[in-house]
Amino acid sequence: MNYNALNAKVQAMRSHERFHFEPQAIPDIHSSPVEAACESLLKYIFDKSMKDFVREFGSGLASGETGVQYYLSLWRKLNKMDKLGSMNRKPGINSMKQSLGLDIDLRNVLWIYRLRKYHNIQGHAVYGHLIPVRHRFSKADIANMVNCRNIDEIMRPYRQAAGLAGARFDSPEKYFATLVCQKYNSEFRKNANSLTGACGYLYALHMKKS
Repeated sequence: MNYNALNAKVQAMRSHERFHFEPQAIPDIHSSPVEAACESLLKYIFDKSMKDFVREFGSGLASGETGVQYYLSLWRKLNKMDKLGSMNRKPGINSMKQSLGLDIDLRNVLWIYRLRKYHNIQGHAVYGHLIPVRHRFSKADIANMVNCRNIDEIMRPYRQAAGLAGARFDSPEKYFATLVCQKYNSEFRKNANSLTGACGYLYALHMKKS
């Protein structure tokens, strides 16, 4: 992941009227903690629902409290914004849903993999550890991963969800952070007028520091 390139792209957002970024609003990705970056971003985001979303997104990353309820709350907020927002905001909200949705899907695959491979947890017991949100997966997809006889079969839906159907991984742990950062960056390039730039910046900064 090229963090300097991502930093430059996010800094370019400051010229957009929705965000009203100033040069000093974007901290140096190599030296500033997530909390400081989040506070700096919030000063230049005036839409309350967007501000609340970025604050919750950033505070969870900073505290490390990114469990089931964190992702469920973020997903519900996005759906509410999508339902109540004006038409000109929908492309940006959809962009964020693509990024957060992939994040959630891959996290659920990781938990299925970990629970089955390292803890020998099987069947319905697995579901209690998953985020109850499906973006690209159907109920049948999740059930197949939970119940498949060969644990390596879990790699196939992981690769498909990440858009890397032909890739070969020895473990889903290996490329998780890179895949999610790349998705945020990709969606930001397609929709600069979105939450994805601010949240993608915070996510990349968090992964750089972790």
